[in-house]
Amino acid sequence: MEASISRTGEGDRLLMIVTARDVTQLRQAERAQAARAAAEAANLAKTEFLSRISHELRTPLNAVLGFSRLLSLDTANPLNERQRSQVELVLQAAEHLRALIDDMLDVSGIEAGRVAIEVRDFELCELVEGVLRMSEPHAQEAGVRLEGLHPHPCTILMRSDPGRLRQILLNLVSNAIKYNRPGGHVRVELERDPYFVHIVVGDDGLGMSEEQLAQLFQPFNRLGRESGPVPGTGIGLALVRQLAGLLGGDVTVQSTPERGTRVRLTLPAAGGRPGLGVAGEPKGASREPPAQSVEGVVLYVEDNPVNAILVEQLLARWPRVQLVVARDGASGLERARALHPDVVLLDMQLPDMGGQDVLRALRADPATRGTTVVALSATAQARDVAAARHLGAADYWTKPIDVAAFVAGMRGLLAR
Repeated sequence: MEASISRTGEGDRLLMIVTARDVTQLRQAERAQAARAAAEAANLAKTEFLSRISHELRTPLNAVLGFSRLLSLDTANPLNERQRSQVELVLQAAEHLRALIDDMLDVSGIEAGRVAIEVRDFELCELVEGVLRMSEPHAQEAGVRLEGLHPHPCTILMRSDPGRLRQILLNLVSNAIKYNRPGGHVRVELERDPYFVHIVVGDDGLGMSEEQLAQLFQPFNRLGRESGPVPGTGIGLALVRQLAGLLGGDVTVQSTPERGTRVRLTLPAAGGRPGLGVAGEPKGASREPPAQSVEGVVLYVEDNPVNAILVEQLLARWPRVQLVVARDGASGLERARALHPDVVLLDMQLPDMGGQDVLRALRADPATRGTTVVALSATAQARDVAAARHLGAADYWTKPIDVAAFVAGMRGLLAR
C-alpha cells in the first residue's frame, strides 16, 4: 500500500486527510521492468562475449584454412596422395570449426534481432542441386546414398534469401547423413502448391522417439547422443527453425525410432525474374578475365603478419597486382594518401586505432575519399558489418578467408 497524509485548517477546524492506494500492480510492473532490463543486459553481455571469442578463434583459423587451401591448390609443388589426404582432413576439421562459430553467432544474433536477411530472385532447383553436390562427399564417406531432386528436372523461381536457405538445407541434409546408417539413403523432394513451396529431407536412419521430438529445437540439446560417435553441438536444428521463421516459413518433423525422419521446410511461394541463377546474374555469363587484365595497387592494413602473407600469396596469381602492407592504422592512412591504391583491404581491429576510425579518416580526406575500401575482419557481427558499410566500406569480408570468394571478389575489383 501507498499512503499520504495532509492537514488543513486550524483549531476546531483542523482536518486530517488520509489517502491510501493499492500499488500492487505498479510494484509488479516495476519488478517486471527490472527483470527485462537485467535479461537484456545479460543478452548483450553474451553477444559481446561471443563477438570477442569469435574474433579470437577466427584469426588463427584464417591461417589454418588459407594455407591448407594454398597447399592443396599448389600446382608448381603438388602434394603426393598421402599429403593431399592429410591436408583435406585439416580442411574438413577447420571448416567444421568455422561452421560451429558461425552457428553460435547466428543463434545469438537472431535472439538479439540482429540478423540481416538479403532478399533476391533465384532458381530454387539450382540452389538445392548445389547443396546436394556440396553434401555428396560427406554422404560417400558415411556410406549413405544421396538422392534428389524429385521431381527432376524442375524449375521453381523464388524470391527469398538464398544464402540463408542454403544454410538451412546444408544443415538438414548434414543431419540426415550424420544420423543415418551405412547403406542408408537421404532423399530431397520438392513440392509446390499455389501458396507455398515445400522442401522435404527424408532419411531411413536412427529416427527419434516422441520424447526426443519434444526437445528437438532446444539449443545445445543433443537428445542423449552426446557420448555417441557423431560430432556436433546441438545448435543446428534450433538455428534452422529460427532462420525459417525469418524467411516467413516453418519446419515440421516426423520421425520413428529405427525407421527414419522426414523434415519438411515450408516457405512462401514467390516468382522471380526468369533467366536468373542463384546469385541473380544471367546464366552462362563469363566472369573470368585473363590474369594480364587484373592489375592495380592493393593496400592491406593488417597487423598480423600471417594474414598478410596469406593475402600476398593469394594475389601472387596476378603478376600486375602490387600489394603493400601497413602494420597499423596511422601508417595505413599515410600510405593511402601517398599511393592512391585501387583497393584498400582493412582489418577492423588494429593496434593503434579501430578500423571504423580509419574509415572515417579515409572518407574525410579529399585525397582518399573515393578509394575503394573492403573491410577484412574476423569480427563478423551484423552490427559491425552495418557500421562499416555506413562509414563507406564497399564490402565486408570475414575471416577465415574463403579463398574462392576472396579471389573472385578481388578479380571483380581489379579487372580492367
